[in-house]
Amino acid sequence: MRGSRGNTGGVKIRSSDKDQLIAELRQQLYDLKNQERDYRGVNDEIFSMENRYKLLSEEKVRSEMEGRARLDRGMDEIAECRKQIEDLKYMLSEKSR
Repeated sequence: MRGSRGNTGGVKIRSSDKDQLIAELRQQLYDLKNQERDYRGVNDEIFSMENRYKLLSEEKVRSEMEGRARLDRGMDEIAECRKQIEDLKYMLSEKSR
């Protein structure tokens, strides 16, 4: 019976089989919706981790730059102190003459 109710692809399906098929399809739909929700949660977690990584990377670069600047200032101070010591040594040797 082509085109009649209960006929899929030329094969008749009994009412109890239809109920079983409907129940299986309903369960599959429920499972797929849960999977979609799980995937969204995973994607949200990935997005959050990417943002955290980016922030930490930027913080690390900033920290390294500040550390280098501190080191440069320290080296400049050491060089200035050495120059002052040399100047004082020279002045002392001049006074000793």
